[in-house]
Amino acid sequence: MVSNTFTSSCMQSVFPYHWQTRLIGRSAECRVCWSEEQPWLLTPEGKRPWDRNAWGRDNALVLLLTPEQVVVCDVFFPEAAGKNLNTLLHHEISRFTPFQASDVIFAVGRRQVREQRLELTLAVVLRKRLEALLDRLAERGVAPDRVDALDADGRSLDVDLLPPERRQRRYSWPRLINASLMASCLLLAVFAAWLWLHDRESMLEEMTAEVQRLQREAHEITELRQRLADNDNATGYLAGLKHQTPSMLEALQDLTQCLPNDTWLERLDIKSQGEVIMTGQSGSVGGLIGQLGACPGISAPRFQGAIQPDDRSGKDRFSLLADIPVVTEPALEP
Repeated sequence: MVSNTFTSSCMQSVFPYHWQTRLIGRSAECRVCWSEEQPWLLTPEGKRPWDRNAWGRDNALVLLLTPEQVVVCDVFFPEAAGKNLNTLLHHEISRFTPFQASDVIFAVGRRQVREQRLELTLAVVLRKRLEALLDRLAERGVAPDRVDALDADGRSLDVDLLPPERRQRRYSWPRLINASLMASCLLLAVFAAWLWLHDRESMLEEMTAEVQRLQREAHEITELRQRLADNDNATGYLAGLKHQTPSMLEALQDLTQCLPNDTWLERLDIKSQGEVIMTGQSGSVGGLIGQLGACPGISAPRFQGAIQPDDRSGKDRFSLLADIPVVTEPALEP
């Protein structure tokens, strides 16, 4: 009820009466007029004396002023004057009527723009006369919700000449329902827009999180691939190095078979490139080069340095270099 009252009161303060009726609907109206010193109830069948029981409380009560009770005239202004029409009429009312603006209540009925000229139907009533009429109606229990006027042809101008201080808010169920529906539609539209924006933000956050997760997984996969590639390279390098390094057991076996029995080694160093350094003593140093040269697993034997006799053993001390052929494993075809 509070929201409906607020909506209707805002419309009354912002929009003209005919716009209010279009926006929030017009409740059923009960029309009365003042004639022959008494109020009359206007019905489709004609007028009849005022009967309080014939007036539904939910119906708006409208007082119709006859052409004898109100001044109705057509006025013309430039089209641009429509922006501040009320202010302009307040200052110019004395040009169209013999009254001052403070002495009358006026309202604009029909209006139209023709050839860049604003044509208005102006309804003007003396404030004192209208106040007196309203007081006399109040004495008979008639409190209008609106004061309308009739032109010379008997047509309603659809205006409200009721003084602001006498206006009372009356709300009927149809108007309350219309106002509630309007407020509900507006709230639903705002809520739907908020839900749409919220869903888009949620989807964007989910997509951003998913992209970040995929990026992390892709980075981890790249690191794993790099590690596998490094391991493959290291494995291949070690395997190649293993095949290129001469076998220690094979070299010892060849030397054992090729060296004479009166020869022993004090030092044996086999390099990875296949070079062999031997230091030892022998009783037949002169035949070592020939015996080692005939050995199938040793090639290019040669002495290193001078041969020196050993007084303790009676043999000759020597230092000898030789090569052991390195057999590489053929590469596998892809």
